[in-house]
Amino acid sequence: MTAGFFDLVIFDCDGVLVDSEPIINRGHAAALTDCGYAVTEREMSELMTTILKL
Repeated sequence: MTAGFFDLVIFDCDGVLVDSEPIINRGHAAALTDCGYAVTEREMSELMTTILKL
């Protein structure tokens, strides 16, 4: 890739364009389950919501 290839790059860091929270919770749950710690997407969502409230 060469410099100047893109005219504009949009970084969606707060979920405005895409609600990435369900996607990342699903990914985290799958990774943790693969490592032997069975957790669901819903449990990950609840855990992250609790952590963010601290």
